[in-house]
Amino acid sequence: MALERLGGHRFDEDDERRFVERQAELLARRAVPLYVAVAVGLVLFTAWDALIDPAGAVRSGLVRLAGGGAVLAGLAWLMARPVTARRYAIASSCGTIAAIVTVGLALASLRAGFRFGVAGLTTVAIGLGILQPRAHEAVLDVVVGLTIAVAVMLAIGTPALDEESALWFIGLAVFATWLISSLLEASARQTFALELRLAHEARHDPLTGVRNRRALAEDIRSVLGDGGREARAALVLVDLDRFKRINDRFGHDAGDDALRAFVDACRPLLRPDDLFGRLGGEEFVIVLPGADLAEGERVAERLRVATRDLTVSSERGAIHFTASFAVTAAGGRDSLETLVRRADGALYRAKRNGRDRVEAA
Repeated sequence: MALERLGGHRFDEDDERRFVERQAELLARRAVPLYVAVAVGLVLFTAWDALIDPAGAVRSGLVRLAGGGAVLAGLAWLMARPVTARRYAIASSCGTIAAIVTVGLALASLRAGFRFGVAGLTTVAIGLGILQPRAHEAVLDVVVGLTIAVAVMLAIGTPALDEESALWFIGLAVFATWLISSLLEASARQTFALELRLAHEARHDPLTGVRNRRALAEDIRSVLGDGGREARAALVLVDLDRFKRINDRFGHDAGDDALRAFVDACRPLLRPDDLFGRLGGEEFVIVLPGADLAEGERVAERLRVATRDLTVSSERGAIHFTASFAVTAAGGRDSLETLVRRADGALYRAKRNGRDRVEAA
């Protein structure tokens, strides 16, 4: 997506879908009372029509009554089921177009109706158009509604309205809709991007970008289910070997670079649904949903080799390091605590047996 998050990041497809869904839910709550007010107002303005043109007020009243009923019918359809982005887009578009066309037809039924009602028609078009989550959808609704309304008024021969003035009127209304809806959309996107960033920071380690301890525990328990019942997953506990020596010899900045390099080396070797998190310091956890012990060992061995082959540049020279891996698999009703306890024992054996190795438990 071309629209950017705060910090220069872009919305991906999932972000865009979530943004539209959230905006539809928020706008639907605002739209309900507004559409009810528009439907009632369409009917009540028959009295205003009678002041302008008593003879045409009967026709305009019937048009307004039909239009108000159409708006309410669309609103009832929207609220009949849980609001989704698609249902809201359909209902909002139909309601906006119906209201615009209704006002236009009502004005066409009156002598000098356009001259007296152009402000009201513009207000309805812009006010309802901007209820769409995205600016281009708002503009499309207004263009369709005004084109139909103006075409009917031109066909009837509405006074004070010719083709040139109609084009100017539509153009100005569309521009105003685009400007207002674009500003509202930009503000909504900025707010949503900030929420995404804060949510990400709350669940991810700021140094390496993998899950933090709290998020990791939540997600692992989700994978394991209720007490690990019928869960199948392998857990890999990782500890970088003699990492304190890296900090002492090359500096803490270089140590941070080494941690990031380790994470970057591991990511391509993991599946998208694997869980990767940092417990703290140089200790990491990887959970492989659906994997058994043998598969967990194979993954750990690939990660071990990738770590051993790493070279991290620093001002004081090249950094090489290894890591020890412990693998265990969920079985029966294993809980997260049980798995970590088993993996801790295997990690201790890996350290005791020479480091840079994989031990299973």
